Amino acid sequence: MGPSDLLPRYSQQDVEQKILPSPCFPSLSYAPYLVLDSIVIAIVTFSIGLSMAYIFGKKHNYEICANQELFAYGASNFVGSLFQSFPSTASLSRSLMQEIAGCTSQISSFVSALLILVIILCLGPFFQSLPEIIWIVTFLMVITFGLDIGLFAGIAFAVFTVVVRTERPHCQILGRIPDTDIYRDVKYFSEAVQVPGIKIFRVQAPLYFSNGRYVKSTIYQKTGVNPPNIMMQRAKMAKKAATQEARKKLVYEQEVVVENGTAQNANILNTSASVPDQQQNLIPTHTVILDFGAVSFIDTVGMNTLKSIITDYDEIDVTVIVANVRASVRNTLRKNGMIDTLGLDKMYISLHDAVICALQQAHTEMLDPNTSTHLKGDGEGWGKGALSKHSVPDSTASVAADNNNNIEEVFTEIRNKDEITKM
Repeated sequence: MGPSDLLPRYSQQDVEQKILPSPCFPSLSYAPYLVLDSIVIAIVTFSIGLSMAYIFGKKHNYEICANQELFAYGASNFVGSLFQSFPSTASLSRSLMQEIAGCTSQISSFVSALLILVIILCLGPFFQSLPEIIWIVTFLMVITFGLDIGLFAGIAFAVFTVVVRTERPHCQILGRIPDTDIYRDVKYFSEAVQVPGIKIFRVQAPLYFSNGRYVKSTIYQKTGVNPPNIMMQRAKMAKKAATQEARKKLVYEQEVVVENGTAQNANILNTSASVPDQQQNLIPTHTVILDFGAVSFIDTVGMNTLKSIITDYDEIDVTVIVANVRASVRNTLRKNGMIDTLGLDKMYISLHDAVICALQQAHTEMLDPNTSTHLKGDGEGWGKGALSKHSVPDSTASVAADNNNNIEEVFTEIRNKDEITKM
């Protein structure tokens, strides 16, 4: 239904937005209720205007005719009422500023009014999107401390709000909507399901010096894979395994007895069976995908943060893939050598391509771990470091179109493999 259908259906016409009101005679239906207020306002406004006229007339040696001033105020307010304006009188501040500037004729007021009209017609639309809180702060600071300090405070507050929003940006863990290539926040979309073995992290802000540390810690927290903690656990388990190995050797030497010329082990502790390799269950995640679709720019600190994240995950055999990178961010990474550090085989134009290739690589290594060209991961057959050089690179982003159904098959095979392993 278009605007033209409003009149016949609802007896309503399309309302056209206008910057300035059209001239029309004001309604007199409320005149009986406004008589007393109108008289009071007229007396006050005329008194203020006449007082200002007498002050400047005495200062510049010219006489003031009260009747002429009254006629001028009446004419200006009568014309203004046709345009639905407020009652007008002399402006104390503007009159004083014009007098200080050396203005001696009505041309100055005409130029001032013309400038205000140009601002309303031409510059007004640019201030429509100004946040209300910034306007309120600027207005209060101007009223309290003056124009110069108020404007500076307003600009500073606007910059502060931008910094605060990007310093602690909104971060999400994405899941896939079944039977689609759409990924949404699992917190707000109940249909979104996390891909098995893959954590998809999205940051809704640029990656720069102000939020680099926060983004890094948030990635570790939301993905549930914290490299420093995992390395600490591995060190503790390695120390525990070494201690038990030493005990095993000591017990072996003490418990071996010679009976009938045959060496028999009376009580050999099989610590290899009693101390399972818990490292196999430390990292169920084999790939972390960083969705850079909302990252508009990245600076040196941001690139160092990205490099640190890749290095930390590489130490615990988790692959980091960057997907959905903007052209400007890609150029920045290329100029600073981050493409060589990250590798073209770990950068993808679309998020779905990255997920498919990560699943295909993980699935291949599950079926035949010996074919993997990487170091073994956490004992579950997941690969380490970069994806295979034969996986689909960034330049061939058409994988999703041909594998939207295959990804469901990969999911099924992975689940079946997990069930067989548990049995």
